[in-house]
Amino acid sequence: MPINHKIDLFDILISSILNYGSEVWGFVKGSSVERLHLQFLKRVLGVKRNTQNDFIYGEVGRANY
Repeated sequence: MPINHKIDLFDILISSILNYGSEVWGFVKGSSVERLHLQFLKRVLGVKRNTQNDFIYGEVGRANY
């Protein structure tokens, strides 16, 4: 499956679950959600865990959140 399809599936299926109730807990858990998103992107791209985050966002064409 192409990488862009995997990222789209993550946005559609997983992000909606992670952001459920975000109005209640505000920005407190935002860093946890972002960490999970970065781990997913690094796993999909097949890079090491210590690869710089800005490079990951640039590779997938997303702005740094």
